[in-house]
Amino acid sequence: MPLHTDNDASAQEDALRQPETARLLCEELVSRGARRVILMGTPSIMGTPLLKTPLAKAGIMVFTPPQDYQLWLAEVIEGELAQGEATEATRRRFELLIADGAEHGIDHLVIASTGLMKLARACAIELPIINALR
Repeated sequence: MPLHTDNDASAQEDALRQPETARLLCEELVSRGARRVILMGTPSIMGTPLLKTPLAKAGIMVFTPPQDYQLWLAEVIEGELAQGEATEATRRRFELLIADGAEHGIDHLVIASTGLMKLARACAIELPIINALR
């Protein structure tokens, strides 16, 4: 399944650095009753307080995948998704990662990557998906 994307990580990170982005994301998550979210994007987004700090101040616990999954997500973003395709194995592994989070109390998935957003939409995911880049 084609997943064409403009995978400009630098432009995406610039958008996420805008205070308005974090404010809008907080408002949406609070209005949905989110308490525990998993944030997915590039390792630099997942490793910085760009979105984590404002969400934590709003009482929302923010989790990121373990380091090995963060590295895998970076490879997927820069490889398969940059080429416009995601394999069935990639979709399945992504679904399992999200399902594991849900089993541990995660109630929303926050995506901070255009490519990962398209991947998430192509997967069977039970959690509400929030696009941090809107």
